Amino acid sequence: MATTLSTNIDDKMAQKVRIVAEKENRSVSNIVSSALMVFTGLPKDVRDTLLELQSRQDADGIRRLSRAIMAAVSRLRLETATEHLADQQLFGSLDHKADEIDLLEEATRLTEATRQSKPRR
Repeated sequence: MATTLSTNIDDKMAQKVRIVAEKENRSVSNIVSSALMVFTGLPKDVRDTLLELQSRQDADGIRRLSRAIMAAVSRLRLETATEHLADQQLFGSLDHKADEIDLLEEATRLTEATRQSKPRR
């Protein structure tokens, strides 16, 4: 069951929301709903820090935090993909307990195999 909520935002924020919605081909309602879902899912100290950075208009702090979050997201995606491939036994002789060296060696092996299978121009 959906519930309608209401809020007041300034014109600048409304414009930002419209721009994001247009760029992502989503509705304004969907952007607001997603923002609330993400924001309320964060721990309070993270929400407070984000709000503090925003209220201080600390662009450098926001940029650094964004980079750290994207690095964490990338690591999570890599780990998830690695686990998925390992579950499918696409890593040759690697098992679930492979260390970083094993993964690097297997990545090198797969890269070399791909290079050898591609025709040279």
